[in-house]
Amino acid sequence: MVRIYPLSVWKWNEGLLTSYSGNPRAAQDVSLIANHYGADSGVDELGRILLPDLLRRELNLEKQSVWLEHSRGRFNLYTDQNYQERLGQAMEGLGEKIDQLERSGLL
Repeated sequence: MVRIYPLSVWKWNEGLLTSYSGNPRAAQDVSLIANHYGADSGVDELGRILLPDLLRRELNLEKQSVWLEHSRGRFNLYTDQNYQERLGQAMEGLGEKIDQLERSGLL
């Protein structure tokens, strides 16, 4: 899965990764991977989010449809296979999940 952050959210995450003391090695590893594959990006004239070439090649995203999900201030990008797996997981016990959320205020 790929996470796409607005710049303000990414700046927050960078600060957290820099100062995180709970597991410094985990923070260093996540930061290294994010900096290796990540880059500032934009939106092209067709409204598409541009991904770094290295990331697209590594995940074999070239000429492949992907799914985007907005969650917690970021976009999660899934290949079709990953999305179908995630969708199957979400469907398991869906009625019970909805009942629980309605008890918590879901309309």
